[in-house]
Amino acid sequence: MTVSKVVHEFHSRGVRCAAWLYLPQGREPFPCVVMASGFSGSRSGRLAAYAERFAEAGMAVYVFDYRGARDGTGEAPQRLSVRRQLADWHAAVETARRFDAVDADRIALWGSSFSAGHVLTIATRDPAVAAVVSQGPQLIDQVDRAHRPRPIDQLKLTAAGLRDGVGAVFRCRPYYIPVVGPPGTLAVLNASEREPGYRATAPTWDNRVAARIALPLPGNRPGGRVQRIHAPVLYCVAEHDPVTSAHAVDALAARMPRAEVRHYPVDHFDIESGETVDQLVADQLAFLSRELKPAATRIPAKPIIRPEQAARSRTA
Repeated sequence: MTVSKVVHEFHSRGVRCAAWLYLPQGREPFPCVVMASGFSGSRSGRLAAYAERFAEAGMAVYVFDYRGARDGTGEAPQRLSVRRQLADWHAAVETARRFDAVDADRIALWGSSFSAGHVLTIATRDPAVAAVVSQGPQLIDQVDRAHRPRPIDQLKLTAAGLRDGVGAVFRCRPYYIPVVGPPGTLAVLNASEREPGYRATAPTWDNRVAARIALPLPGNRPGGRVQRIHAPVLYCVAEHDPVTSAHAVDALAARMPRAEVRHYPVDHFDIESGETVDQLVADQLAFLSRELKPAATRIPAKPIIRPEQAARSRTA
């Protein structure tokens, strides 16, 4: 199917955000998938591999960057804010709903890694969301004790965040720390082999972030209210993820009215590259095609997959 890709922009609380709108050929209006990158990425990373496939399947796709990203370079903003990113999500969804080619009643959210938590938060606040894909969710719930930072690492992060936060009050230059680093070093994520994975998904990515982001992270719990999400949710879980365990996602899904879980025997970054992407896209397309059908033609949803059933749904 022929797909057009248009450069677009919208404003989030008065600040410009850049985006791409993918439109398939066919009869309008189309269902639409709204997408954004993970913690410090941009739409110039691996999102196109998914967006193009969704559009070829007959869906509109709106891929956006958070405020501050540099268009087309793959460089992400280094002054991250959970609150502002969530505001950008709300603005992007409302923008997508206003397109003439989009069916406003059939909007799906797609997030990966850090944004896989954002889509859960947005779905709790926006009951009109029709479906959610949460891929490789990170830092979704602080009850995942086995994957919490070591106390000394958390202490270093908090100290760095306070240093940068106090400096911001006095308009000092940001105090930067690495996004990823070796175990034991000062970094937002210092689990093993995180930096190679980040660079594989975004070769021009800048491995630094203003340390103030470390202060709100412990309180960022997108999994805290998932039972309020009435839209169907598909979790795509990397079984060997060193930050969020598959067990934690299974437990999260068990608290939800309509949740499916698919397990993949790979690491966190393998879900965004290589052969795994083909299986992920196939599973996500099956889910989205079913849940984004017009209401009059929608088929019944598949049974919810609970943690005790997860082993049966593992993908080889």
